[in-house]
Amino acid sequence: MYSDHLHLVLYFNFDTMERWTGRVALVTGASVGIGAAICQMLCKHGLKVIGCARRVDKIQEMKDAGCANLHPYKVPKKT
Repeated sequence: MYSDHLHLVLYFNFDTMERWTGRVALVTGASVGIGAAICQMLCKHGLKVIGCARRVDKIQEMKDAGCANLHPYKVPKKT
């Protein structure tokens, strides 16, 4: 889905990610771009991810597409 941004995320060392399995990660800007790619990679490695964005429908689409550990959170607009 966000494969054009995944090459940026792959610079991280995911070999040591098992120590974070089951932990919670908070990702802002999670609906598109690098934020979405990071959400996917963290979910893939067993983290529970809270994805924050104004466009929560995009995060829900990622969850429905297989990121079961992804929990969308809608960021409210400034008043």
